[in-house]
Amino acid sequence: MGFGLNVSYDPFTYNGSTYNNVVATLPGKTHPEQVYIVGAHMDSISDRDDPTNMNAPGADDNASGMAAVLEMAKAMVGYAFDATIKFIGFNLEEKDLVGSKAYADKAKASGEQVRGMLNFDMIAYPGNSGAKNVFLAGDSNLVDALKRNALKYTKLTTTLSYNNFDDSDQYYFHSSLFPGSTSAFAIEAEPLNNPNYHKTTDSTETSNYMDFAYATDITRMGVATLADFAGVIPEPSTLFCFLLGGLLLMVGSRGKKT
Repeated sequence: MGFGLNVSYDPFTYNGSTYNNVVATLPGKTHPEQVYIVGAHMDSISDRDDPTNMNAPGADDNASGMAAVLEMAKAMVGYAFDATIKFIGFNLEEKDLVGSKAYADKAKASGEQVRGMLNFDMIAYPGNSGAKNVFLAGDSNLVDALKRNALKYTKLTTTLSYNNFDDSDQYYFHSSLFPGSTSAFAIEAEPLNNPNYHKTTDSTETSNYMDFAYATDITRMGVATLADFAGVIPEPSTLFCFLLGGLLLMVGSRGKKT
């Protein structure tokens, strides 16, 4: 059990070995058959400076996204929702989205009614512009909702795309690939300009490049959007005011996940 949620492994096979996604479930009260997913990938990679040993602490890519998912779970477990919410850590994203594809394929085959998926991938490096901009991409209903909640609850600026990008875990939950579902993801506006991207230096111990207030605002935007879509009962003003301390601690303490 984690935060009082039901937690389980979701196994899948890749190249003859078994790996696991991790799924924490908050059952819905009114329409539990309807599912909203918030996820991030757990694995990390250091192919830019240590591809042989893969010494990849992965603080920004993607402990920052996983910290957001964990903090959202910690906050939302204290409330009731119409629909079921699943908080998922996806494995092997760096191997062409293997874990999220495995989950999406099984969900479609079993008839799981996934209605939406929010994905957080690299959310702690604001770049050099100082604009605190976040890039939002995916199905228009989720992208527009994320933008509205960013304006309402944070000081973030947003850049939008209504395309389905195939380089992160929201891809296989998009409306074009998963009937009945919709998906979007949030990512820092300048991920490829991050000097520690896919390096052994992607660590809070070796660099001060991470901005935890920026990551907290992206998390706050996400929890507000997820609460809107899953249908919080009743709508609490306090749900969006808590996201700080735990996020800072979790990002700093994350290491490589396999």
